[in-house]
Amino acid sequence: YSVHGSKIRLFLFDDRLEITNPGGLPGGVTIQMILAGTEVGHRNPNLFRHGRELGLVEWAGSGIRKIYNEMQANDSPDPVFVVDDSSVFRVILPSYWWAVEHKG
Repeated sequence: YSVHGSKIRLFLFDDRLEITNPGGLPGGVTIQMILAGTEVGHRNPNLFRHGRELGLVEWAGSGIRKIYNEMQANDSPDPVFVVDDSSVFRVILPSYWWAVEHKG
């Protein structure tokens, strides 16, 4: 999967995992909408439909809600969702163990 030649990238640091999506969120969609369970549109409805039929995708935004809920359930620091002006969407997953060791 790539957007304009850019690919989804993962960056692993001592204190966090960062996932960067160069495509950003679909037009008009916000993190607040996704976390609230609001039905959101798809960038490519045909691709989404076929992915659903093949069992490759669930519902738009369900992954973000799962990440947030799992981190809450495990007393991990909250994930950080960043959408910048260049349409890059970044998810930052802080390390639970790093936070525990460096609390203070």
